[in-house]
Amino acid sequence: MNDLQRAPIAPRPAPSPFGQEAPAASAPLSAWYALFAFCVAAILSYTDRQILSLLVDPLRMAMRLSDTQVSLLQGVAFALIYAAAGLPLGRMADILPRRHVLVGGVLLWSVATICCGFAHSFAELFAARSVVGIGEAALAPAATAMIADYFSARQRGTATSLFLMGQVVGGGLAIALGGAILSLAGSRAFAALPLVGGL
Repeated sequence: MNDLQRAPIAPRPAPSPFGQEAPAASAPLSAWYALFAFCVAAILSYTDRQILSLLVDPLRMAMRLSDTQVSLLQGVAFALIYAAAGLPLGRMADILPRRHVLVGGVLLWSVATICCGFAHSFAELFAARSVVGIGEAALAPAATAMIADYFSARQRGTATSLFLMGQVVGGGLAIALGGAILSLAGSRAFAALPLVGGL
């Protein structure tokens, strides 16, 4: 593997003769740009995964889904697939270029999210949501590993906190904005709303 791909952006602090790390240089601007991209991806990811909960009634009526099918879409199709994919994708982030893993995951869940909007049956929607779960499972391991590469120990906690805030903001936006959009768009809004999470 190319060593340049593994080289951290932020310089590592030199050891101190007194047993403490010397003050580290601040992370370069490119590291903060990358962190901003991670936060945006986290916001969109959590908006996408939470907004389905607002579409239960429209989905049930438009696609004639049973309660069991709706629960499978929210549980097995996304949550379990997401959890199962997390470990192998985390391993991929260890052995492959992390940027490639992250970009590949975003592209995968974007395409799968678009497919959700064109699904006409439970089976199609289940398959698309499962692929969304696989794609989104790449975000956390790749982004947190890249944060460790890009930021020194003195700034890593702040950077990680900002990334995690994106998850909370995304969940809040799904609830706050999703209801308003649904009231304007009507029951067929599902064809467009999931695209928010993939763009």
